[in-house]
Amino acid sequence: MINEVLFMELRLLRLFREKFHLSGREANEIFVEHKIWDYIEECYEALHVSSDECALDEIETLLRNKGVVL
Repeated sequence: MINEVLFMELRLLRLFREKFHLSGREANEIFVEHKIWDYIEECYEALHVSSDECALDEIETLLRNKGVVL
């Protein structure tokens, strides 16, 4: 299961950086600072049954609710 979670994390990081035109480093810094990696791991069971785009929308909403300007 760890490989499945990691694979999802990498897909979501790629989609996030592409959507917001960020480098891998910039996207990772946001994910670390706002505990998005933890969120993906904790909510994997719910996130993996939806599309990557839905999961990305969840991450975007979470970040905006924290006041992050994307």
